[in-house]
Amino acid sequence: MIYQNNIRQFYEVEVAYSRFNNLRTFSTGLPSEMRVIEQAGMTVFVDPTRPYDNRILGLNTDNEVHLETVLGEYPEPIAPYLELEPEAVSQVLSNRLVSLGYLPVLSLEYLALPLERYDAAQCPTDIHVERWGPERADDFLALLKTSGVQCSDEIWALKRQFYCTEQFRCFVAMVDEQPCAWATSFIEQGTALLANAYTQETSRGRGCQTALLHARARDAQSLGCTDLLTDVLPQSQSALNCKKLGFSTLTVRSIWERTVAG
Repeated sequence: MIYQNNIRQFYEVEVAYSRFNNLRTFSTGLPSEMRVIEQAGMTVFVDPTRPYDNRILGLNTDNEVHLETVLGEYPEPIAPYLELEPEAVSQVLSNRLVSLGYLPVLSLEYLALPLERYDAAQCPTDIHVERWGPERADDFLALLKTSGVQCSDEIWALKRQFYCTEQFRCFVAMVDEQPCAWATSFIEQGTALLANAYTQETSRGRGCQTALLHARARDAQSLGCTDLLTDVLPQSQSALNCKKLGFSTLTVRSIWERTVAG
């Protein structure tokens, strides 16, 4: 994990971002009920108001005997996602998960870049990137909606406070003076967690996401951050862009979902 000598930092940043996403989601206006439980070496996220936020990290063959107890934290019909590190996936554990109705549905590759290794000279010069502050939050929502995001006025009144802030920083790439791509960084404990990258279809292939990566790296440096962290789909264009910038793989987790009742 985030440089093998600082595993705890990685988890703390991940937990903080999970809590934040739980608050900012457009999927519901209900108050958050998120609980984060450390149990038997697992990190357990529970929130009955937000189905997609229910997940378990740290499951392995050593603690799988506690899995049913941990699953008891979730009210039916909620079934949490399970995120397994490569070394945790054994035949015994896989068989156990299949017996409970779980199957692997995708993988996520976690990448990191120490900012001391970042080379700003690679930055493209023909794409202008802006960071939008709180005064542009409404404009940022309008931009999100061009990608199909839905958010009612009532939900936005509750969630606006979380967007375009000092902690959740929103960057927009401009082509011909028009906003066409965006991405975010979440600042926690000297780490900038990069996420939410999107480019409008008509502007793809022009280097917008590379420019956004550089803009966020430079911004994180200016804040005194030491590391960048992100997650991507393995072998995706996002993964390729990050690795060209100097990111390296921390881990590749398999994501298991309960497809049938066990």
